[in-house]
Amino acid sequence: MKIETITKQHDRKNFDCGHEELNNYLRSTARQSDTKRSTRTWVLVDDDVPTAILGYITLVPSEQNFPEDSKAARKFGKNVPIYRLAKLAVEKNQSGNGFGHLLLTHAIHLAVIASESVGGTGVVFDCKNSDVVGFYMRYTEHFMSISDDGLTLWLPITVCAKIVNC
Repeated sequence: MKIETITKQHDRKNFDCGHEELNNYLRSTARQSDTKRSTRTWVLVDDDVPTAILGYITLVPSEQNFPEDSKAARKFGKNVPIYRLAKLAVEKNQSGNGFGHLLLTHAIHLAVIASESVGGTGVVFDCKNSDVVGFYMRYTEHFMSISDDGLTLWLPITVCAKIVNC
């Protein structure tokens, strides 16, 4: 297994994670956005079939305004530079193989490396539903909800660095 940046050679057409929004993003937007450097998308592939995508992540530098009464807002202020894990999906036939955690760890590691070079206070995770929140919360108890609906999570870069031992 390896994680690499998305290219023309990757078979985006046959990827199916069971969520059309995520499938469509990979098929029609991910590579073009990556080429334009608007976002970065990485794909998980098997060495034996390097064109088949087993899962993917899309990470983007961004800003976050934290709720005014939150600890993060008191510590960091407004318009905080962050990295946003905008997409994370695993091929539905590969569910349960640990690929989601592998991709999540990779995204966190990339954010830590970028933060060391150009700054950034943490990673924000946009969750589609409460099941996705549960997935992240099983990964580490250090996630903090920063939205009224509980679907936006925050992980400070100091915690990220500890997770990936940087």
